[in-house]
Amino acid sequence: MPWTDTNTNYYPTTFTWTNGTTAGPTGSLTGSGMSTVSFGAIPSASATQSGVVTTGGQSFAGEKIFRGGIIAQDADISDLIIGSSLEFNAFGRFNYIATSTEAGGIKIGATASGVNLPLVLNSSNQAYIAVTKGAVTAALGFTPANVNDIPEIPIALPNPYALTINGTSYTGSSAVSISTSKPLSVKMLTSSTVSAGYSYNNTLSRTISSLSGFSSSNPDSVIISTARLTFTASNAIKMDGLADLSGTYYIYCLSYMANGKVAVNSAVYA
Repeated sequence: MPWTDTNTNYYPTTFTWTNGTTAGPTGSLTGSGMSTVSFGAIPSASATQSGVVTTGGQSFAGEKIFRGGIIAQDADISDLIIGSSLEFNAFGRFNYIATSTEAGGIKIGATASGVNLPLVLNSSNQAYIAVTKGAVTAALGFTPANVNDIPEIPIALPNPYALTINGTSYTGSSAVSISTSKPLSVKMLTSSTVSAGYSYNNTLSRTISSLSGFSSSNPDSVIISTARLTFTASNAIKMDGLADLSGTYYIYCLSYMANGKVAVNSAVYA
């Protein structure tokens, strides 16, 4: 009699992947004469193990090479930071952050502290340093005078702060004559008249009969002589013993007095 095989054949026919979101995809295997076999999710990649990329937050380790472009579609791209010093700015460009030893981009938003002033942006995103009164005072080490406390500088004549020169007041509003002392002019004595304002040299015995030009503004004269002089001028007031002096050099000093007279004093040098 013929043999009949009554055994049923069991074999897989279809393997199906089900996409995951925050976890890896799952799989199922179906076949003829068999129950469906389900496979758990493929593990997600992390900083410590291999796996698949999910829609959730993940950390990756190891060097990755991208042969094409990288597009980061983030609501705030400035949140993207690579390493500790390279980040995206709000315009989608990389910023290399400056350090104390390397050039790069800088951040704004600091708060003023003492002499340290913050860099801020205006409404046009233009940078400027916000100088404060406190910072200026701290840098100078003193508080500058208020403009309202500075006395007004006169800009018109007469000057309310007059100058007084030799008893004469001058405000600049008009011309004034000011008497000042002047050096004596050197001159040889060649006559019997001695005038104020000179330093005379003399080598001959003479009689001085006239003293001219002496006043409070031109009060003095000096005579340096190798011969004794005799003074007979009516306005001369002579020191005692003037006529008895004897020596090699005679120094005569003539000075105007308040009563209009001229004092004549002398010294002798051997």
